[in-house]
Amino acid sequence: LPPTPLEFVPITPCRLIDTRTGSGFSGAYGPPSMAGGSAQRSFTITGQCGIPAGAQAVSFNFAVWLPTTRGNLLVFPAGTATPNVSTLNWEAGILALANAAVVPLSGGGAITVGILGPGAVDIIVDVNGYYGPTGSLPHGVSSSLASVNASPFYSYPVTVTLPTGGACLVTSQAQLVLSGSPTSNDMYFRIAIKRGGGADGDDAHYGHYFGPLSGFYSADMSRTSLITVNSNEATQFGCRVQGAAAGDQTGNLELECQTSYLCF
Repeated sequence: LPPTPLEFVPITPCRLIDTRTGSGFSGAYGPPSMAGGSAQRSFTITGQCGIPAGAQAVSFNFAVWLPTTRGNLLVFPAGTATPNVSTLNWEAGILALANAAVVPLSGGGAITVGILGPGAVDIIVDVNGYYGPTGSLPHGVSSSLASVNASPFYSYPVTVTLPTGGACLVTSQAQLVLSGSPTSNDMYFRIAIKRGGGADGDDAHYGHYFGPLSGFYSADMSRTSLITVNSNEATQFGCRVQGAAAGDQTGNLELECQTSYLCF
């Protein structure tokens, strides 16, 4: 049987590894240079540069810098056998040489890089996208149903936190019935998101506005947005009824909100 296709998700090109001294990289992703003589180093890719835990393969660009001897670069999923096929080959004395490659990840989201050749060399690794089944990405559907008589009223059935940030495609479908008049004409409904866990304010909400609401109002609506999500910030998706003040009354209001999302 043919393999199951994997969805490609492009990302803004991002530098992940640079072993050159003074490059600004440190720890597992920085110096020292790669030693020659079949030396190997493993790098965890998921959780870096927006690559999610569900990624199964990554689109890379590998480069070597100032090699002093002839050599080649081997790249493969961490924990697997060293392949016989190289990803990049070079001659001594060049400044830099690069090549693109798609490399599968290990179950832990890592790759191993090996150097064949006697001399040490610096490597630079960029990423520009990843492959993974849609089901491996943060996704879901949630609903809420409520009858309320005070404002503001929030119905955020979904809260998403992405460790490295990213974006979410969010669709909210709402059914709203208002059968009484509010005490203020400044009553609005919106399909929205709420960023972070702090107090709500006008600058904390993003979405599609409807209103002002008054008298009998009924609506069945759906809106889709592409939402950027900040790193490690709880971001809520759903619907909101907004009044001018906490004392505003919405009359007899019923709201049902269903929200679906796919994050990457």
